[in-house]
Amino acid sequence: MATPFPSWVKPAFISTAAVIAIAYGWSSYTQRFALTNEPDAAKDTGAVRVESSFSQRDLSPGDDVKLNVVITNRSSSTLTNPWTVVETPGLLGDRILPRIANVDPGERQSNTFELHAGRAQGQFRSRVTVGWTANGQPVVAFLTPPTVAVRNLPARATWIAAAIQALSKDLALPIIVVILAAIFKRAEEEEKLAREDRQRDDDRISETWRLLLPRHHDNATLFYLPLLGAIGQFRTAYADYAKHNRSADVRKAFFFFLLVFWRMRRLQAKIGGLHFKNRDGEKVAALTWNIVIRQAELTFIDRALRDVAVDSLSADENPVSYAVYVKKLEYRSPHRELRERFIAWRTVPAAPQPHVRLTLKDIDGLLGFFYALTSFECNRPYEYWYGAKPDFPAEAVASFVAQPLFLEPLLAELRAHLRSYLDAIKDKYEIAEITWHAP
Repeated sequence: MATPFPSWVKPAFISTAAVIAIAYGWSSYTQRFALTNEPDAAKDTGAVRVESSFSQRDLSPGDDVKLNVVITNRSSSTLTNPWTVVETPGLLGDRILPRIANVDPGERQSNTFELHAGRAQGQFRSRVTVGWTANGQPVVAFLTPPTVAVRNLPARATWIAAAIQALSKDLALPIIVVILAAIFKRAEEEEKLAREDRQRDDDRISETWRLLLPRHHDNATLFYLPLLGAIGQFRTAYADYAKHNRSADVRKAFFFFLLVFWRMRRLQAKIGGLHFKNRDGEKVAALTWNIVIRQAELTFIDRALRDVAVDSLSADENPVSYAVYVKKLEYRSPHRELRERFIAWRTVPAAPQPHVRLTLKDIDGLLGFFYALTSFECNRPYEYWYGAKPDFPAEAVASFVAQPLFLEPLLAELRAHLRSYLDAIKDKYEIAEITWHAP
């Protein structure tokens, strides 16, 4: 005959279960975000406002969630061919809404992505890209909503344990241990399912990039490659100028230096800036360019003169050729004055400007690094098309890191973001460790 359980077992089990239920409910309530009508993120582009909001931002694996994107047109022009793409790590579901109705003046359009949490736990930051055409010009807006947390049973178990400890110290702890053991056993199975979800997520990301590839190809053809071409032409002319010091070489070097500024200005006006797959990569490129433009402003002294010189290169949607520059612009103001300061910048910083820290040779090195990094990022999206990864410019990056210029205090923030960038992509692109000794 089986020995009956002691009389205290059933009440103890019921009490423990009640405490766990109360603790779980309270923890879930306090940890989850309350639904709000306010947007998580917003971006104003002229008279057009774009907003995004998650229905909730604290999820369990498998929970459904909606991402709502609203376009408000306060302008007098119709927004044609609008489109919306989201990158939502940790969430599964729709990634792109390619067919959206035009947004008329005064109209407010709302679009919803139906998503659900995968099995991978953690905090995930999403990115929302919205674009349209207004008055024949393409416009792109980027939103970065707050992080979304996905917590599986082991993570929520920590909430339960803390609540149980606060609510009851004298209940049957052995029963709690058994329950938690079962939870952690289940976690092993969920980890296996999480790996499968991550693989499916990688496949969906690949498909998203295939859909975005035509747009990236247009940007690369119209903006990135012409900019890189101007940088390459400047570096070639500068190499001849530094070696031979001929008047024709300095003329070419100065023209293509201004052309780099013209190309970057057009890129920023048309598509808003550089858009890479890695945000630290974007930051590294942006910081590199900012150092170049800041040192140029200090050397040329008068920014207004530089802007006039750059603007004078425009001929409709294209810049003037080098032959036209020599014939019509070379000896006019302000090109004549700026070229003299450009010549003085070749070997030593301009004496009247103590804040000019870098020589023209240093600027050439920075633009070479910018060229290598941007060329690599331009080719990354094509790996899903060709089925092969581009080669990372390890030699160019290692050469840049080895230069004394790399330890210049002006590059401190760039060094930090470059380290994060390399750490993020080194496994995928099999990048050997690049070491440097920061000051």
